[in-house]
This record gives sequence, C-alpha cells and structure tokens, in this order.
Amino acid sequence: MRTAAWLMIVMGWVAPMQAQTSVDSAALMHSVEQLRSSIGRWAVTTEFLNPDGSVARAVEGVYHFSWVVPDRVVSGGNEIPALGQASAFLFYINMGKRAIEMSSVGPDGRLWIMTGPLGGEVRTTQEYEDSSGGVGQLRFTRYNVMPDRFESRMEYTEDGGRSWKPGNHQLFRRMTGPPVGAAAEVREAEAAFAASMAARDFEAFQGHVAEDAIFLGGAGAQRGKAAVLAGWRPFFDGATAPFSWAPDSVEVLSSGTLAMSFGPVFDAAGKRVATFNSIWRRDPDGRWRVVFDKGTNICECASRQP
Repeated sequence: MRTAAWLMIVMGWVAPMQAQTSVDSAALMHSVEQLRSSIGRWAVTTEFLNPDGSVARAVEGVYHFSWVVPDRVVSGGNEIPALGQASAFLFYINMGKRAIEMSSVGPDGRLWIMTGPLGGEVRTTQEYEDSSGGVGQLRFTRYNVMPDRFESRMEYTEDGGRSWKPGNHQLFRRMTGPPVGAAAEVREAEAAFAASMAARDFEAFQGHVAEDAIFLGGAGAQRGKAAVLAGWRPFFDGATAPFSWAPDSVEVLSSGTLAMSFGPVFDAAGKRVATFNSIWRRDPDGRWRVVFDKGTNICECASRQP
C-alpha cells in the first residue's frame, strides 16, 4: 500500500484499457489533444481516500508540463511541499504500441510507466509486488475535462485486478500568470549578476551564465559559456569596473521558466550609455541563468542637431 500511496501522488491523469485493434485518426487526435491541453502549470489538490471513499488527507501541489517534441512528447514535474516531494514525468504517444503513456520517476529513482490506448482516458501501471506479497497495480482515470480544469481518480488492486479500491482524487486547475515571486527572483539574480562586476568577482559572474548562453555585442555573437567568459574576462581586469548596470523592469512567462530583464547601463563615471536586455531561464536545479544578453547604445541624436 505504501508503494500505491507514493505513486498516486506523482502521476496526474490517465487511464481503463479499451479494446482497440487499429489506430484511427480520431483516437490519435484525442491523445494529441491530451498532450496539448497538459501544457502549462496546474494547481493540484490531492485528496487521499480511505477504503470507504472518505477523505483521509488533502495536500496542495503544482504540476508543470512543456513540449519536448510538439504533438508527441511532453516533459514535466511536480512539487508538493507538504510531502517534501518532487517528481519528473515524460508524457508521450507511443505509436508502436498504439498507446499514450506517462513515465514517472520519484525521489526513490523507481521508474513507473502508465499505459492506455490512444483515444482513451484510462491508463494502468505495470504490476508490482505489494507489501503483503500480492500482485498490485494502479489505475488512473481522467474525467470532467474542461479547458482549464479536470479531475482524476486513482484506484489500486492488491489481488491482481479482481477488485479495485479508492486511492486518491485530484483536482487540476490551470494557473495563469507567472509564479508568485518569480519576478523578484529574476530581479535579485540580475542584481547579483551586476554586483559581481562591481565586486570584480569573476567566479560569481560565471555562475550566472548558462552553458548554452549567447551574448551579443559589437564584436558579434559569443556562443556558449566558454566564449562568453573569454569575451568578458578583460572587463574584470583592474580595480575599477568599466561599467555597471541595474534591472529596471522584469517580465516572466506564465510557465515560470523564462524571463526578460532590462535596464540602464552606466559608464565608470556614472553616465548612462546604453540599455541592456537579458533573457533568463530557470534551469533544472532551480537557479535562474542568463541565456541571451544584448546591450543597445543610447543615441545622442538630439545633442547632435544644430
């Protein structure tokens, strides 16, 4: 039962096997729409159920999904603070098996695969040995599906499928707008990035640059972290920083994974000379790092007019 309790949390929607001998376009499109509708962030209430169906405990969490291969493969994860848990998912169409599947890995590193027919709303896990030595299996069903809300139920068997018991009920609600506090996180990261220049701390500067970053400047594009660091290393020579910058505005995508920061750039004397634009990405370790950076010089056109 402990295994069932863990998996009922990490999996979102799924679902029952239906007889299907061939893949038709309607079934395939239904499964494609399942993938499409999953994209984004979801506030999820999970209710653990007693054997009689009453609620034993409820916890709140966030699930998030994004494309890996459009219309075929989605990756995602969840965070449930009350349980101190985070898990990763791969949600995909398996044309070879004529199925839609979700794979999940939790803190224990165990891989679970839930499989259901294309066009269906029920998926089941592989069989496993439960704590009493019986054959266990989980079954999930997605229902009451609307564009920004749906429900799922989890059932489990401990007798090889002869009987099924209630496990949990989940309510998914689509989240709009960026995660609370995300803009402040990016602003703080940008400020720390700028502070590394002022402090002449090249090691700290490196920590803010993504491995695949592209910085654009007068000499062209610096592609990759190594090239960016090589191009910026001379700016850290000497006791005084040749320029400084500060975030003025920050905007974050609703997915909470990308953000843009922009603001003024000042020369060593404190005169504004440019505007910077930086794109920040939240990496898998949770840290925000710069993936694109470009500065634009301020035009002093008015002062040049007769």
